[in-house]
Amino acid sequence: MLQVHKDLESNSAQFSKQESLDSNNLFQLNLNSKLESATGVGTFQWNLSEDNFFCSDNFLKIIEIENLKNQFYSHHFFSLIKSEERNHTLEVMHQCITSNKEFDVTFSLKAGDGKMIRLHGFPEGDVTGKVLVGFIVDVSKEVNSDRFLLKGQDMERKRISMELHDSVGQKCVALKYMLALRKLKNDFSDFDSINTAIDEIINEIRAITHNLSSEIVSEIGLENAIAQLLNDSALALNAKHELDFLISDRYEYSIELKKMLYRIVQEALTNIIKHSEATSIRITVKDQNRQMVLKITDNGKGFDINQYAPGIGLQNIQKRVSYLNGHADIDSNVGLGTAINIKIPINHEEN
Repeated sequence: MLQVHKDLESNSAQFSKQESLDSNNLFQLNLNSKLESATGVGTFQWNLSEDNFFCSDNFLKIIEIENLKNQFYSHHFFSLIKSEERNHTLEVMHQCITSNKEFDVTFSLKAGDGKMIRLHGFPEGDVTGKVLVGFIVDVSKEVNSDRFLLKGQDMERKRISMELHDSVGQKCVALKYMLALRKLKNDFSDFDSINTAIDEIINEIRAITHNLSSEIVSEIGLENAIAQLLNDSALALNAKHELDFLISDRYEYSIELKKMLYRIVQEALTNIIKHSEATSIRITVKDQNRQMVLKITDNGKGFDINQYAPGIGLQNIQKRVSYLNGHADIDSNVGLGTAINIKIPINHEEN
């Protein structure tokens, strides 16, 4: 961190000598400094052709760089990002430039306790004079809160799963044996219908148990767990389905990541069952360029992305992806289905 400070100070001195600092840019960035402080955001402007990175005072405060001028080269800013998340952040911003769309990405700073920063912006100007403008905000508290909430939800699911298995499930099994004893005594009144109903209850409890607990990932593996979710969802819709699972065994992935991916797929498939009326579902899971890539597509009725307020399912997906410092892009058109594209930076541990 000390070296970064020295580099930034040296860089700022170079800009001062070149007298390249655009006072108008800094005036605009700091014009609403009180508003920035009150809202906790810091603004920036990045001239891509000259690689001039202008930022407001509050921007420097958020990333904990003090006593420096408000202009430096962009690579100094990106050097503050944790290495395993840096390429992902740059890729999201590059996509913004090439597609001329807004971008939004969350990453961790290397220094201190890994403060979580949300970076949001959009391009201005033509291809040759492209400028990115936007803001950053410290979302550490929000992310930690979401992490606590998501972990709490999984713990509650596990608790309910155990109760269903240990209490309700065992009672149903006991009742089934009682009815079998009645059969031996030649008491057949309503036996077949009751026995069928109990079988249905037991199967439903098993399904609920698997649905509530992500421990199935530990038991049968991520690929099989996702395949089971996909099979059940396709059966509910009478839809075709396909799973492309292309995860290399060269790397180790944490069980927490696997369970979170399972939950993301589960949320997406639940949405598809409830809303899509799809006849085809496809899921792709692969690791590529030090990222976990998850794509879930359906050919359902879709929706207008510009007029749609995301429901709880999509909000939960976004929260889980943010928890993993990833990026989720939802693409949908009326009558043309929906695609959820997720990229999560991975700190690989090679076998």
